[in-house]
Amino acid sequence: ALTPEVLERYTETNEDLLPRNITSMVLRPSDRVLVESREDVFLETCPAVLLPSRRVALSGLNLIPMVLERGFKGRVKIVIVGGHLPVLLRLGDELGFLVSLCDEW
Repeated sequence: ALTPEVLERYTETNEDLLPRNITSMVLRPSDRVLVESREDVFLETCPAVLLPSRRVALSGLNLIPMVLERGFKGRVKIVIVGGHLPVLLRLGDELGFLVSLCDEW
């Protein structure tokens, strides 16, 4: 599971930047937030796609679609877009997961 470390927060005017050490935030409908996974990811042989967690999907938040190519190594940066209602995000919340796109069984 990918959990957030907030890097930047964008409003419609792109003015706000949040400190990196926050533990929670309210994501409003007009907000876009760039977060980074807390875990390193290494995709040795197969690409993977990022899918939203159940909570993210049910709360109306959107994750910008992303495919990580084979050989990717590092932390995943994720853009979250606010839904129709404000949503509280906390450090450690599960935002999404990676699904391998290998055709090997």
